[in-house]
Amino acid sequence: MAADKNRSYAAGRFLLELNGKSGGYIKSCAGGNITAEVAIHNMGPELYQKKHIATIKYNEFTVEMGASNTAEAWAWIQASLDKKSTTMDGRVIAANYDYCSMSERIFHGAVLTEFGMPEFDGSKKDAVYCTVKFAPEKIEYMPGDGKQLKGAIGPQAKKWLCSNWRFTLGDLPCDGVAKVGAWTWKQACIEDQVGAFREATKHPAKIELPDIEITCSMKHIDAWQKKFDDFVVKGNCGEDQEMEASLTMLAPDMKTEVGRVDFYNCGFISLEPEKVEANQEAVARFKAKVYTERIQFFPKVMDQM
Repeated sequence: MAADKNRSYAAGRFLLELNGKSGGYIKSCAGGNITAEVAIHNMGPELYQKKHIATIKYNEFTVEMGASNTAEAWAWIQASLDKKSTTMDGRVIAANYDYCSMSERIFHGAVLTEFGMPEFDGSKKDAVYCTVKFAPEKIEYMPGDGKQLKGAIGPQAKKWLCSNWRFTLGDLPCDGVAKVGAWTWKQACIEDQVGAFREATKHPAKIELPDIEITCSMKHIDAWQKKFDDFVVKGNCGEDQEMEASLTMLAPDMKTEVGRVDFYNCGFISLEPEKVEANQEAVARFKAKVYTERIQFFPKVMDQM
């Protein structure tokens, strides 16, 4: 049954569409709005300023994606991480409680600007949601058609948990790694303003890679300290001494791989013990920070749509 557009509706249900194909349901959506840039004229002796609309600014979208998103969405992210960034057309469809389309934001020529993953912590029970930002060249607001959206979240969404994972860094002992900090990959986006057009075209520019913070049990400090001293203090930090790291997301059976992030050309930045207090009952741990030169993401998702 079509939705009644003359009534208010419960928000919080969004479907992402990319190049005419479903990108899956998203947890949240912010931004994606249009603002006017105002030109101001100070008119000499006049007490008031004269103002008029100059150019239009289309603000970037920020969405949270999980395992239920389809291969179409993840392929766009993987291409950007591999420095093969492409622009994308699509829609963000807002639906009511019954998943009937109520409004749409149509975007054109979007460039991916950020991709971030949450903290992985053995004590957390949260689902994994990735933060994605993209900057469109143009946005249009359209009313929804009131039809019910098709698609299902599917069982894959239950398998991505912040507590089920395995981490490796070179040949260092990593069975005591308790946390891998949140990180964000960023890509600059430059605008090409042409006088004959109100909308600027947008193009990908430089990429900024994050540092990775690792928290590990003190039982492995000797091996990690030895590698740190050799790499940082003694200066054996050439490319042949850099390491590869991998964060593997596991299903509840702790055996089946449901996704993986690989970090290439990693090197130590810092290594220090966590703060401790007298009579505190806690596992002794240290923190290491490493840089990376390249990231690849391999989600194992099912194309449910």
